[in-house]
Amino acid sequence: MISETPIKCVSNESTAEVLLGEYLKRYGWCPPDCHDSVNEFVARVEFLRSNTPELELPPIGREQIEPTLRMLCAQHIRLSSVVDASWIDFLRAVYTYEQLRQIDHNAPDSLTVPGGSQRKIDYSEADRPTMSVKPQELFGWTESPRLAMSRVALRFQLLAPNGRPQQLTDDLASFWKNTYPQVRKDLRGRYPKHHWPEDPLTAAATRNGLKPR
Repeated sequence: MISETPIKCVSNESTAEVLLGEYLKRYGWCPPDCHDSVNEFVARVEFLRSNTPELELPPIGREQIEPTLRMLCAQHIRLSSVVDASWIDFLRAVYTYEQLRQIDHNAPDSLTVPGGSQRKIDYSEADRPTMSVKPQELFGWTESPRLAMSRVALRFQLLAPNGRPQQLTDDLASFWKNTYPQVRKDLRGRYPKHHWPEDPLTAAATRNGLKPR
């Protein structure tokens, strides 16, 4: 008579090697790509490595990944547990306090716009950091903020009141002067509850795009 006896899987060298092999098949010597925070941090670092080489930020490659990956494989028995670990904390630990300060200052993950909201910056497109935002949230900003030691202008994907992209610009001064009057003409009739002042440089910015009460 054949019987089955479940065997408990435990953390040991053999389990760690199996996990490491499975991880490498899926991700190679890279952090898992299923964490938004990890992808964003890696993109910010690569943006600065391209535009501010004098910061001498190390890349996030095998040399940085391997010690963490081997440690996690030794601690867990499931690949999902390795993947779901707090990779962002491990990656930030690669850098010194001063390097992290430079990353957060020169490639911030978000900025507070004049309307008061905190808006994310997307670094996924190389050398073109982009913020999606309604123009009413930017009233008062005369120029595009600059990143990477002021070498790269932040690009704005300006949204219509329905949330659809309307314009792309990395030159706010030119947009307010040359493009905004036509945008105002095209949209204020369709969206009368929204704020469409003639002079966006002196108007009060609003959080939701609606006219200030």
